[in-house]
Amino acid sequence: MCNVRTEVKEIHPLKESVEKMKTELRSLRKETKKLEDKVNFQILCTTCGKPLLPEFRICPYCGENVKLLPEQVISLKEYK
Repeated sequence: MCNVRTEVKEIHPLKESVEKMKTELRSLRKETKKLEDKVNFQILCTTCGKPLLPEFRICPYCGENVKLLPEQVISLKEYK
């Protein structure tokens, strides 16, 4: 016959580890979503900071006119 308390003591740390991993995965999913949004929506409203599609001329969130960036943007590495 097994000692149930011993088995429960062994399972409890595993359960805590699984819960911690679930929390970390949720956090990573949120960060991944933010990064994907930044890649997909490269234009942000200068007033409210919300991501905008390139064809927007007026921000649908705050109504501000979208200021377009120049066609040619020089990277920092090339600037130096």
